[in-house]
Amino acid sequence: MHLVGLQQRYLKAVLDVRPRGGDAGELTPAVLSAAAVRVLPVTAAGISLSQKLLRVPLGWSDASAAVAERQQTTIGDGPCLSAIAQGQSLIADAPSIEERWPPYWAELERRTPFRSVASLPLRVADQLTGAALDLYAERPDLSSVLALDEAEEVASALAGLLLGMLEEAYYGDHALEASWIDDQPAVDRLAVWTAVGLMVSAADLDDADALARLRAFAYSNDLSLDDAAAQVVDRQIPLRAVLG
Repeated sequence: MHLVGLQQRYLKAVLDVRPRGGDAGELTPAVLSAAAVRVLPVTAAGISLSQKLLRVPLGWSDASAAVAERQQTTIGDGPCLSAIAQGQSLIADAPSIEERWPPYWAELERRTPFRSVASLPLRVADQLTGAALDLYAERPDLSSVLALDEAEEVASALAGLLLGMLEEAYYGDHALEASWIDDQPAVDRLAVWTAVGLMVSAADLDDADALARLRAFAYSNDLSLDDAAAQVVDRQIPLRAVLG
């Protein structure tokens, strides 16, 4: 009964967070993320969609969650990526992040207020959707206040709403009006593939090798993967500098 009530509270939070009036009332991943923060003991949340070798960010509750997501994608390793790869939800407290993913821990500690993370692959009818809900907390021991089954109940309600939004955005009567599909974070992430394509054309590399080199260049130059890709595409960074 408690878990059913949690889903109901989440749906109410979505309605409370959603802007009122006209097109501003459209549901977005940012709204779904902010609603999760309202009902769970976390500081921030974000939603991403996994594609080949890379995730596409769909929306966050605040800018700090965006920074945490970008750094994990830049490094190519971390709790959220592990949860997606394994198809299993997890809560990673500060000691486990530092031990299992030390480069990500260093960036999380340096760039954000977060010290623990939970990640939940989103399912509909018990089938993985390729999307994930990432939860961030300032406290180092999120597992002491967040039960995984509670987080998964919220993720389940969120997944149903998100799937409906994606179907409407791509196939519905108002498909062209779903502007969040083209929001800047998603556009920036897709530019990574443009940079990877340039690298593949210029050298004897496959997509995975090119992406690995771009990640290594970004990390060693204190750039996010998105920023490094944008500068490669804009020719601010020469290909030879990334290819080595």
